[in-house]
Order: sequence, then structure tokens, then C-alpha cells
Amino acid sequence: MRKKLILCIITIALLVAIPVTAITISTTDICIEGTDPLSGLFTQVIEKLTAIEEKLPKQTSDSASLCEPVLYDKIRLGQAFSASHRFDAVAAGANVSMYFSVPSDGTTVTIVAIEVVTTGQGAIDIYRYPSMITAGTQITPTNLNMSSSNTSEVVVGYEYTVDLSSATKAHETVAPGGTKVRAIGSLSEVGERIIIPPGNSLIVIFTNRGSTSEDVSIRFIWFEEYAS
Repeated sequence: MRKKLILCIITIALLVAIPVTAITISTTDICIEGTDPLSGLFTQVIEKLTAIEEKLPKQTSDSASLCEPVLYDKIRLGQAFSASHRFDAVAAGANVSMYFSVPSDGTTVTIVAIEVVTTGQGAIDIYRYPSMITAGTQITPTNLNMSSSNTSEVVVGYEYTVDLSSATKAHETVAPGGTKVRAIGSLSEVGERIIIPPGNSLIVIFTNRGSTSEDVSIRFIWFEEYAS
């Protein structure tokens, strides 16, 4: 007489092409007949779980997601860069800016983050496609892989004079400001990430809305696509 052994397991939706931030799970009964060992079934379940785990965002011990596996890979390959500048004592009502441009003969660039840190309150505006009138002080990008000799093709700097009449405002936000020695920073989005093809540019403008002079820093983090 054959006995039915009912084993309740979790049915897991397989990950496909799109990223998954949450998994819906449900249970179902799977009936196994006969006297065959269950080791084969458990092996299959473990294999599925392992395959899914490899596709999920990795997390630290405090459950914080490590959301930049692609960036880490680009750093390892020597294709990721950073550029920053600190503006000291920006007067009340004054503004400062950082210009970022990909030459027409350059490579495709992906900006991962734009970080603005300030000791005072201010407004942050990001414009796409500004027309450069005069060049300012250019910054040499830093390769995030200290063992790589790759150099960036990006033109990035501050005190550039631009014409915004034909530019597009892509993002506007505020910096809440700090008190005394405490500075407040934020990652200013450019549409989660932004891919900049050759021949395109953007500018980040910070305007001091406080009543006293404040210090401000702006940083770009990006990676570049090199031909195979």
C-alpha cells in the first residue's frame, strides 16, 4: 500500500530580467508518492534558493543593502571616477556650481551620485544641456582604483560660465543646513542614475539661502564604458 507524504514548501517566484525589491511568497502542497528518498527534492529546492540568492541585492549585517555591485565592478576594472571641490565661505545669497561634460569624441558615462554637503541652508538645482560660455577651473578626476592607470575623458570643474536659456532643469531640491560644526549632506538625484552620451553636459548649482556665509562641497561619482 502506497502512502502519500504531503510536504509543504515555499514556492518562490523566479527572478527574471527586471530587478526585484520584494518577493511575494505563497505555499502549496506537493504530494510525493512512493518510497523514493526525499534527498533529491531537497537538493532541487536548495539549488533554486541558491540561484535566487545570487540575484538578490547583497546586505550587510545590519540589513543595509549594498546597492552598487555594478559600481564596485567598474571600480575593480579601473573605470570608475570621482571629482569634488569645496567652496569656502559662500556669501549669503551667492551661488556656486560644478560643471560636468562628456566630450563629443568621448565615451558614454553613467553618473552614480552627486553629493552636496553644506554647513548652511541652500537650494540645489541641476540643469541638463547648459551651453558653456567660458571655462573655469578644471578638476582632474580621481580613479577609484588606485592601482589603475586609466584616466577619465570627462571635463569637470567649477566657476564655469554657462548659458541656461536653452538648458533643462532636471532636478531641484534643498539642503536643510547645519548648526555650528555640524554639516548636512545629501545625495542629489539625477533620475536615480543618468547615462550621458558623448556631447552632453550638466551643471549643479548651489545657492546659499542663509543669512551668513557657509561652506559647501560638491562631488560627482561616475563610471565610463570602455570599448571591449
